[in-house]
Amino acid sequence: MILRELQGYLAEHRSVSLADLVNHFHCDRDLLRLMLKKLIRKGRVQQLPCGQRCGDCHHCDPDQFEWYQFIR
Repeated sequence: MILRELQGYLAEHRSVSLADLVNHFHCDRDLLRLMLKKLIRKGRVQQLPCGQRCGDCHHCDPDQFEWYQFIR
């Protein structure tokens, strides 16, 4: 996967969770975060505030609460 593919996916979907990106690109979350940080520095993507969990059970994937939005 290249940065352009990630940017295109974000542009098409407008906002996505990290978990969605991991599932779509079949890629390591840490690698995706590095690529997202580069797009953030370029002013093309922003990280949205973290969502709230429903409780303390920890059954939900924490990546579901990490969202990114295309801004350009």
